[in-house]
Amino acid sequence: MAHPAVKLKNRRQADLRLSETSVLLEAALQTMSQGICVIGQDGRYKMVNDRACDLLDLPKSLLQSQPLLSEVVNFQRDRGDFGPELSGVQEEARSYVATLGVDVDERIPRRYLRQDRSGRYIEVQTHPMPSGDVVRTYTDVTRYEEVNRQLKVVLDEYQELSDNAMQRGREQMIAALTQLSLVRDNETGLHTKRTQLYVRTLAQGLVRAGHYTEQLAEPQIELIAKATPMHDLGKVGIPDHILLKPGRHTEEETQLMRTHAALGESILRVMAGAGRADDCLFFVAASLAGAHHENWDGSGYPRGLRGQDIPLGARLMAVADVYDALTTARVYKRAWTHEEASAEILKLDGIKFDPLIVAAFVQEQARLHAIAQEFRDKEEEHQVHKAAA
Repeated sequence: MAHPAVKLKNRRQADLRLSETSVLLEAALQTMSQGICVIGQDGRYKMVNDRACDLLDLPKSLLQSQPLLSEVVNFQRDRGDFGPELSGVQEEARSYVATLGVDVDERIPRRYLRQDRSGRYIEVQTHPMPSGDVVRTYTDVTRYEEVNRQLKVVLDEYQELSDNAMQRGREQMIAALTQLSLVRDNETGLHTKRTQLYVRTLAQGLVRAGHYTEQLAEPQIELIAKATPMHDLGKVGIPDHILLKPGRHTEEETQLMRTHAALGESILRVMAGAGRADDCLFFVAASLAGAHHENWDGSGYPRGLRGQDIPLGARLMAVADVYDALTTARVYKRAWTHEEASAEILKLDGIKFDPLIVAAFVQEQARLHAIAQEFRDKEEEHQVHKAAA
């Protein structure tokens, strides 16, 4: 049995470690770009960081006094933070805001957007915890919303023209958009050729294995392949200093970079006009653009789609795009071997990629490797030497 003095020493060491951990946690919370607060089961504020106070435009002393969440919301409403009749809050979330702390099941995660009195757009998310507490996060998404709304105005104007555009004009637009995507991302026409062939090969492999046969009739496979060059079209909206940055992105740059998926989808949906069926090229391209960064396990973006909720074409595009990126040399990296790239894709089976598509990848890997070799970029050898220099 431990001596009382040893117990006391151990207790003091544990208290010291706990104190150090608390200091580190507090410092981390205060340096985050997101506002964070914790609401207890009794509906009272238990913890808040400085960023949350800034985004809520409330003094820290008020929130540290542990007021009820409903009291804070009522204060904000009376102050006009949510606009007349909650007009500053997304329509689907107004009833939630209106009854907050009164008739709300906090075990359900929520996400909504609102505009505050100063014109900032704030994204609010609730994250239930096993303890019964709720973590609320606040993110300033003003820049994204302003760009998105400006883009929508432009796209709405274009809608009137696109609805009446003839097929020949659309074919020319496809060529232009494809070229624009390649130029903005320093890609080549061979990248387009390879990814089209990869997608087609994977889709045909799925059909041969008896999977997704109804969704992958030959005309649909060709439509998906034809749409692949436009999957990164949204990068036209990303500033050069971020898009072409050779080093690692900051957290803010990463978030802005990730908007390319939604931007590309928005552009292509407008291009689709009235076409909303699976046989509309721009509609298919929009689904690829908007979902090719979604992950099978739900950890992707922009919507966190999971499993078969991700469009099949986007799931095919994800594998093809990653394989091409890994096996192609860039100024900042060497080209991976087919074996190295295959191992990485197998590693992400069921995490990032549809397991059935990974199985098709394994089955068709000889053909995929042959495509990579046949359509290798001419400047690849030069880039490899330059990267090694």
